[in-house]
Amino acid sequence: MGGFPNGSGVDIYQRKLAEPLSQALGVPVVVDNRSGAGGNIASDHVAKAKPDGYTFLFGTAGTHAINATLYRSLPFDPVKDSTPIAHLGDVPNVLTVSAERRPGLATCQDVIRTAKAQPGKLNYASTGNGASTHRPARSSRRWRGWTSCMCPSAGSPARRRRCCPAMWTCSSTSPAPPSATSSRGR
Repeated sequence: MGGFPNGSGVDIYQRKLAEPLSQALGVPVVVDNRSGAGGNIASDHVAKAKPDGYTFLFGTAGTHAINATLYRSLPFDPVKDSTPIAHLGDVPNVLTVSAERRPGLATCQDVIRTAKAQPGKLNYASTGNGASTHRPARSSRRWRGWTSCMCPSAGSPARRRRCCPAMWTCSSTSPAPPSATSSRGR
């Protein structure tokens, strides 16, 4: 089970692992995403599931470390209610900018320069407060002294449709959308 929407980085990893895991275990493996609250909905569901070895959570640093510092109380204990099985990988964030909407932004320095020159005009999409798509942009704003607005969005596929090239200007996303390596995005 994953706590993030279909098409998100977590979902892509889960689906890639489902078939080999199914073959190794000798039972069907079904990917079930219950997104929301930064992965807390799925995490809580798995924490309260029958401990029969048939329900797994594709946890993240967010679901088992960051959320414990962001939320006053969680309906589950990330340490006591789960058992880590394997570290499956790391997913980088990638800053993407619509080439159609912002043709003058070709580098990270261009984004920062523009954000400083036009405070509040350069927005970015994120899956929400504290998410891996929110923290790097917020930290960069503080360190680099620029202003922008986070535009929370329903998840990776929805965020990509809005950001490249339609509604929002930039997004940190994981993994990078196809537009990041096409003529539509940088």
